[in-house]
Amino acid sequence: MQQEKMLLIDTRKSPNSKMKGFSGDELKEKYSDSYHFAGNYLGNVNYRGGPIVLANPVTGIKGLIRYLREGHDLIILCGCAQYDLCHLKMA
Repeated sequence: MQQEKMLLIDTRKSPNSKMKGFSGDELKEKYSDSYHFAGNYLGNVNYRGGPIVLANPVTGIKGLIRYLREGHDLIILCGCAQYDLCHLKMA
């Protein structure tokens, strides 16, 4: 996150967290304009159980592509414990 063009993209459907420093509000406070919540597009609507369904993948992926074309490097954030079961694998 120390690089000038780095963005933190939060793909959790809900940016709430019980872990200190991991809520959307705390991340926004720490990283300011480098933090972007994208859960409304790349979040798993079934994050509480069920098959993975991204909220609006077309818009979400277009947004990521736009950031990359603007020269940004991206850190994609989620709260999944296992990549094989993670919605980011689908994205």
